[in-house]
Amino acid sequence: MKTLLITLLLLLLTLSPNLFALDECMGGSWYDIERDGEGVDISVHDGVTFGYFFTHGSAGTVWYTFSGKDVLTVRGTRKTSEDPFKAFTVDVGAAVIVPLTDNLIRFKYDLTLDVDDDKETPWCLSKNCKGDFIYDRLTQVIPCD
Repeated sequence: MKTLLITLLLLLLTLSPNLFALDECMGGSWYDIERDGEGVDISVHDGVTFGYFFTHGSAGTVWYTFSGKDVLTVRGTRKTSEDPFKAFTVDVGAAVIVPLTDNLIRFKYDLTLDVDDDKETPWCLSKNCKGDFIYDRLTQVIPCD
């Protein structure tokens, strides 16, 4: 039943792209119960979306931050091997968040941006370097006017 609902919502979204807006009301935590250990947290202010998402793989849990208006810039942060108290952050990909309902979003991301940071370790330390997922709201709906 959930698959049919999601299919119908995506079709409706394709026909009416401005049906739901990503705004302050969409802030909060989102996840898919079938993808344990993965999710996003969103905050929207003055039309700019900020947040983070996390996923996991053989390297353990990996956290990324994102920000932007329509297409979000995804950044990765990593500690340096020379000094464990120092870290650096670089752009590693892009993401798009599409609200489907007040309690359902589509989160699509790609972490395969070619990063020249003089490091041999790839930035995508997870088996999930690209994704296109439907997430349910975990937190309460933020009331808006």
